Amino acid sequence: MPHITLEYSSNIIEKDQSFSKELFPKIHALLIDNLGTNINACKSRATKFDDFYLADGADKSFIFLEIRILPGRTKEKIENFSQNLLELAKNYFSKSLEKKNLAISVNIVEMEFYNKLK
Repeated sequence: MPHITLEYSSNIIEKDQSFSKELFPKIHALLIDNLGTNINACKSRATKFDDFYLADGADKSFIFLEIRILPGRTKEKIENFSQNLLELAKNYFSKSLEKKNLAISVNIVEMEFYNKLK
C-alpha cells in the first residue's frame, strides 16, 4: 500500500533521468527490506515544480519524498527506513547536492485510514 511521492524543483540536474527506471525501484526495495512491504502494493509518482521560491530566492533546489504507509511498524524501523531513504536520495541526487544547493527532505506518514477499489 505504500504511496511514494517525489516532489522536486525544476532546476535539479537529475530532472531528465527516468525516476521510474532507477530511483523508484530502489525505494521499493528499501520498503521491502526495511518495512516488509509487499512489492505489488507500492505506488510511486513524481511531480516537478516549475514555480517555487526557496529561502531568500537565491539559486536553491529541493527534493521532497513523502512515503505513506499503513501503521504497525516500530518507530525504530521507520526511523531506520527514513535514514536509508535519505542516504539513497543523497547518492541519487549527488550532482544537484554538490552544484545546486539542494535541500533533501523525507516525510514518513502513517495513514490512519486507507481504502481502495482493486
